Amino acid sequence: MLSMLLGMGWLLKHRATGRQLSFLGMVFGLLAGTGMGFRQDVFVFLPLALVTGVIVTAVYWNQRQTDRTVLELRERSHVDVMARLVVGDFRATVSDLMVLAEGSLVQALLSADSPAARSLALHAVAEEFRLFSNQKQFYDQIRFIDVDGNEVVRVNLVAGQAQVVPELRLQTKLDRY
Repeated sequence: MLSMLLGMGWLLKHRATGRQLSFLGMVFGLLAGTGMGFRQDVFVFLPLALVTGVIVTAVYWNQRQTDRTVLELRERSHVDVMARLVVGDFRATVSDLMVLAEGSLVQALLSADSPAARSLALHAVAEEFRLFSNQKQFYDQIRFIDVDGNEVVRVNLVAGQAQVVPELRLQTKLDRY
């Protein structure tokens, strides 16, 4: 009986898992049976208790496995949805980039052979980028960067309005790209 009281005290002080509780229940049952003397009905009850314990354990493990499978399927579904969203966003961004890069004004800027033609094409590209940014309302900045890493054109979206950045405020991005 003293052993049972010590075990119950330990249970009050510590948080026990299901496996520990089952083990302690069996130990307490054996201690109580030994302390009071075994009776014949223990031999009838013990097999029934074991069968019940096996069935309860099987149901528990089955439910646990089902919960795990459902969780895995749910998480796999979330990952698939997010992957489709990211791919869709990426495709849209690449499509926008191709529209801007292959536009006739960007091509005119790239093929400009005089400073006057370059300046005219530069202003036209800046205006095209500004209009595109105002219509899309998606990109914080749209930049045209030359092969040396210098910004040639930059449009910032500020408070829902696209603004062409003046030439003096353009930056070098050679260390980034």
